[in-house]
Amino acid sequence: MATKIRPSVSESNASYISKERRYELVHFCKQYDEWKNEIKKETELARPGEFDPTGNKAVKLARLNGYICLVEEAAKQTSNDLFKYILEGVTHNKTYEEVRACMGIPCCRNEYYLLYRRFFYILSEMRD
Repeated sequence: MATKIRPSVSESNASYISKERRYELVHFCKQYDEWKNEIKKETELARPGEFDPTGNKAVKLARLNGYICLVEEAAKQTSNDLFKYILEGVTHNKTYEEVRACMGIPCCRNEYYLLYRRFFYILSEMRD
């Protein structure tokens, strides 16, 4: 079930970011599993003693790891106690109900969506 991206929150909201920035960050986070799979694929394909004289593979792996760490750190800064639920929601585009059904989230719907919006604000600040 695809979740509709809520394009914006009120400019008076403490977690306000523009509609375009929100779309950018939502789609950025949806690549989380792709990054993890790419790292796994790259490291599995490496042969013992293989040498990349240009360092392209190392640069690519560092970039992908950086993206993963950025998303995870933003989730932790949003809520250290609920970061795994926030991470699941933002990286897999899940609603509160879907996160609650698969992970048993220990907070109410309103709190989850406050944290969800806060996550994107924090991520926006971290990516600047």
